[in-house]
Amino acid sequence: MQARLAQKHQNDLIANLTPLNPRYLAALHGLSAGLQEKGSTACTAAEQAGAILYGELQRQAAMLAFIDVFWLLGIVCLAMIPLMFLIKSPGRQGESVPMH
Repeated sequence: MQARLAQKHQNDLIANLTPLNPRYLAALHGLSAGLQEKGSTACTAAEQAGAILYGELQRQAAMLAFIDVFWLLGIVCLAMIPLMFLIKSPGRQGESVPMH
């Protein structure tokens, strides 16, 4: 379930990583410029910047999936609380037989 939700969130988030998104372009160019200052070539820096942004997208998708699973498990646990009161306690069997 965690993996499927991560894929769903990744699919939702990847829609924002397009060349038409000015924030994505600004982040891409900023990372690329920073990597070029550290010694990468322009082509390598552009590839590395894209990889860094994609890695961040994957981390965010995994975190969103974790939060979804956490909420789901919390709801399941809360739903189990009323069932505790429906369970019969075990009867005292063998009470007349003395234990040695």
